[in-house]
Amino acid sequence: MSMLGGTSVRLRALDDDDVALVARWLAAETVVHSSRGPRFLTPSQAREVIGGTRQTTLVVEHAHGDPIGALSWRRAGVTGGYTIEHVVGDPERWGADAGREAFALLFGYLFRTLNAHRVELVTATFDRMMIETVAALGLTVEGVLRDYFYLDGRFHHAVVSSLLATEYAASPGRHPSAEAVPAEDRRAARRVLSRYLAAAPVDVARRLVGEPADD
Repeated sequence: MSMLGGTSVRLRALDDDDVALVARWLAAETVVHSSRGPRFLTPSQAREVIGGTRQTTLVVEHAHGDPIGALSWRRAGVTGGYTIEHVVGDPERWGADAGREAFALLFGYLFRTLNAHRVELVTATFDRMMIETVAALGLTVEGVLRDYFYLDGRFHHAVVSSLLATEYAASPGRHPSAEAVPAEDRRAARRVLSRYLAAAPVDVARRLVGEPADD
């Protein structure tokens, strides 16, 4: 995967220039990165954090091409389980709509390409944009983690929310996602295959569709 395209944002793979950018995001006072407050990292430390073998990170680009944040995921819990974390570099342009679409694109990739069974988020109760995203995407709030985050000299609760594969499939309108193969390309491929099978010798056609040919 090199890019996931949406209407207002797209997700793309990291490049070398992104490492220093994410390091600056993590150090900014106004940054929101999984609601844990600022972290002061050198570019090499940031590379270890965002490029580690246990997680995968994608840059979130605005439709005009400017990076506005990043999303990462790693395996968690049961087989097919993943947890998502985020960092917002441009809160104004991330907003509710762009951030929501970025998460929807990533949910689509995890469920439709990686065959995820369960995807979870841990969100601080003071993180308005993420709480709005949880509500907009219809995630199930499973519980409260008391005094989970420490920021601004005090503790804050967090909520654990998740989406299961069956729930994702049952509400496609709430989770728009980019298709790896466009529908028209799939239909065109089937038309070509149908024409070929219709014109192919019987033994060839049977082998192509998995039926044994007569000797």
